[in-house]
Amino acid sequence: MRLSQRDWEIKLHNAICRAEKAEQRADDLEHTINLLLNGSFDLFHTGLTINGAVHEFSLGTVRDVPVKPTLGNLFQSERTENRRIILWKTKFEPKGIFATSYLESDFKKVSNEFPSEEKELPQLVETAILSIPGWQ
Repeated sequence: MRLSQRDWEIKLHNAICRAEKAEQRADDLEHTINLLLNGSFDLFHTGLTINGAVHEFSLGTVRDVPVKPTLGNLFQSERTENRRIILWKTKFEPKGIFATSYLESDFKKVSNEFPSEEKELPQLVETAILSIPGWQ
């Protein structure tokens, strides 16, 4: 089946949006590394799972991040914003540590992404979300 010009335009638009999200994620990871190096994360919740893993949730704020106009918000002028980043660190015995960072808005969606057979982690994340300082 041959694609129409409109189909190609839609594919191009979707590719641009994915590229913009990937670029934003890379920028957010850079901010996370800087917050880690500067000791700027504050622990706000700790949980333990049945398998003995310790889950720590920390919050850091990146101030005055430039917000670039994107395809999704073309008509916004360039501005800055503060971004809250959640660092989820899991410690396994004897020495394993795994960490993931999320923008606050993305973190609030995490508990919906676990497989249905997973019982503990969605509740742990929900409790952490409710523990975020200033969360309403």
